[in-house]
Amino acid sequence: MDPQNDTIFSWADNITRSLQSVVSQIFDIFPNLIGALVLLIFGWLIAKLVSGIVARVLKRIGLDKLADKLNQTEMFQESNLTIKPVKIIKGFIYWILLLIFVLSAAETLELDLVSQQIGALIQYIPQLLTALIILTLGFYLANAIKEVVANACRSFNVPSGKIISSVVFYVLFIAIAVTAMNQAGIDTTIITSNIIIMIGGVVLAFAIAYGFAARNVLSSILTSFYSKSSFQVGQEIEVDQYRGILVNIDNVSFTLDTGDSRVVFPLSRLLNDKVIIHLPKAEAS
Repeated sequence: MDPQNDTIFSWADNITRSLQSVVSQIFDIFPNLIGALVLLIFGWLIAKLVSGIVARVLKRIGLDKLADKLNQTEMFQESNLTIKPVKIIKGFIYWILLLIFVLSAAETLELDLVSQQIGALIQYIPQLLTALIILTLGFYLANAIKEVVANACRSFNVPSGKIISSVVFYVLFIAIAVTAMNQAGIDTTIITSNIIIMIGGVVLAFAIAYGFAARNVLSSILTSFYSKSSFQVGQEIEVDQYRGILVNIDNVSFTLDTGDSRVVFPLSRLLNDKVIIHLPKAEAS
């Protein structure tokens, strides 16, 4: 027999045996493949059905309305972001259920590596959900404290109250965000170190700048504590050649009614300038 023909027959035989092996393996895994496909289709239907039902229930109880206050905050309005809790929860439930069925399908096909990765992802999801809850509640808390600080600044007539409240908000929110990242399993050592340095520098610069900017107001506030025992509304006083009735005195200013007009002075003038108190005629005599 021709050696060349022997070689050809040998190749053909090898190819035939390889094809037979492949076909045999396909027939061996075919039931598992069908079972995995059925699991995926069934899981997709279950995920769509359950997530849809949950979304309808949450819409009826008005969960999206609870997020309106969050969406109306300055940060979200400036960034044109809108949080819709119903949509987020619906997607979360959908993917959780779908991943569970994908995990079952991978185990049916004996794809161990895929099963391990999907299992690890499913175990990580509660940790991620907790981090998101911390971040959301922290944002509400930081925004509430911001409003309290802003209202306090307005009540005390403190200038730059909006800036102060914004600084308080971002400092708190950054701290909460770092906590949420730690909960999510993210290493924040470098981030924390840099943030501490940045916040320290910003606070120091802000304190120095605000101290220079508000020194007159602080002086007036301190003056109000010492002047209330000497000056009362209704007294006739003279300040800087303005003579009139003291009609108003607050933490930062006082007002004189001269008869023709009303003159407003910074409260510090009561301590720094010469002030003449005119006694009533009956008391003067």
